[in-house]
Amino acid sequence: MPRPPRRPQSQNQAKHRTVVSRRPAPPPEPPVKPPVSKPLEPSALQESIYEVEVSEGLERIAFSELRRRFDERIERIETGDRPGEMRFSYVGNPFQLLKLQTVQAAYVVLHFPVPRPKALLGHQHFTALTKQIAAV
Repeated sequence: MPRPPRRPQSQNQAKHRTVVSRRPAPPPEPPVKPPVSKPLEPSALQESIYEVEVSEGLERIAFSELRRRFDERIERIETGDRPGEMRFSYVGNPFQLLKLQTVQAAYVVLHFPVPRPKALLGHQHFTALTKQIAAV
């Protein structure tokens, strides 16, 4: 049986042909679950200095919330250099600080005796920094 004649194609159709792949699509990746904060064991808890940010004017309310929730685990609460900053030393699970309602952000304060920021890349300081990041 003879083949039917080909239809003439325009120049655009001849240049841009669609290639259909016959390979099956890869399976979808499973959804990524957010990490769950695990409570730390009492032996793993150590005293650290934290700094929190609160809205200006809410420092007294944040102070009373800190005392109410963590009275026995917080020592010396100080106001920071700017309005809305508070520093304190805390012994406990740092994830509990995220449950504070008057606090906008919480930070761990680390001190490194270095003459310039590039010195933080030295082995000793960089190791301490990565350990703190892994703890958070």
